[in-house]
Amino acid sequence: MTRRLTDHLVKVMGTAAGVALIVGVFGMAAVGAQQKPGAINTTPIDGLVSKLDQILSLLSPPAPGPVRLSTDSVLLGFTQGLRCYATNVGTTPLSVEVNALDHLGKPVWDNGPFVFSELPAGATAGVYGGEGGLKRCEFSFAGLPQQVRASATILTGTELVASIIAR
Repeated sequence: MTRRLTDHLVKVMGTAAGVALIVGVFGMAAVGAQQKPGAINTTPIDGLVSKLDQILSLLSPPAPGPVRLSTDSVLLGFTQGLRCYATNVGTTPLSVEVNALDHLGKPVWDNGPFVFSELPAGATAGVYGGEGGLKRCEFSFAGLPQQVRASATILTGTELVASIIAR
């Protein structure tokens, strides 16, 4: 008989501890959901809804805006050439600016950067960045970063030596 009573008390105590834990968590969430430190919301539910709105805004997709992707600088040998490529992986045409820059961050070509306006979805555009020296590629466009895959390739003649992803 005592064993059954002990088992019953353990179950009741476990349930009570679980309920106390849940009430404590929701109570802490209500206190933590206040808009400003020390501010009091009209109801704890308003504070929770406000906090959930903040969390959802962080999870929502970012708005399109100006994007600049760049490769790391690379030291090219005298016989090695640099090419900068941008591929529109989005679903709509996109205007992309592609530039090859020297070690000072200045365009390699006087007429650069090169603008590929209305680059079709799925299309790739590229520019030659010259041979030898410390260089990098830079890509600019309006949209979302995931709309363009950009990279630089290093070539010796027609042989691919390396490929560098722009970030």
